[in-house]
Amino acid sequence: QVQHRVLERLESSVEGADAVICSDYAKGLLTDSILERSRAARREHGVPAVIDPKMRTFERYHGFSFVTPNEKEFTQAYEVDIDDEERLREVVCPDVAARRWEALVVTRGAKGVTIIGADSIDHIPGHPVEVFDVVGAGDTFIATLALSLAAELSPSESAAVANVAGSVVVNKVGTASTSVDEIRAHLPR
Repeated sequence: QVQHRVLERLESSVEGADAVICSDYAKGLLTDSILERSRAARREHGVPAVIDPKMRTFERYHGFSFVTPNEKEFTQAYEVDIDDEERLREVVCPDVAARRWEALVVTRGAKGVTIIGADSIDHIPGHPVEVFDVVGAGDTFIATLALSLAAELSPSESAAVANVAGSVVVNKVGTASTSVDEIRAHLPR
């Protein structure tokens, strides 16, 4: 059974891991058992557990450290304009606390990233670039976010670095990757 093999691999990999990343492509792989084992790594090993959601609501993702929807996914889930800070504080901040997330990290393309905590909202400006292909940008973002968190950067610093990494890959044709040198070259000085 696929779930059993995934759980075995997850169990053997989580020991010694610096972070756990889950990407929910809404294809059925992330069962409740797999999600629970992934978030348990946060509790048992004190590592960030980061998830990229694809469901219309985010109930399944309770207990993860960071949830990284894009702006469209965020708006579908909360029916709140991300620029309406009063509504964010009224509706979203309490939900972040209730679900035991450190933050929602909303990717917004050229508009940057918005980090919504239980009692804070932080907007990180974007890095406008010419966009050739957005395929893989979310995967690059979440991988860089998790790596930065594992390196003990703050959530804001991690999101800023991840935002730069995402902007580098959308500036390339096709599914692309980036390097530390490329990211460094695009970081604000």
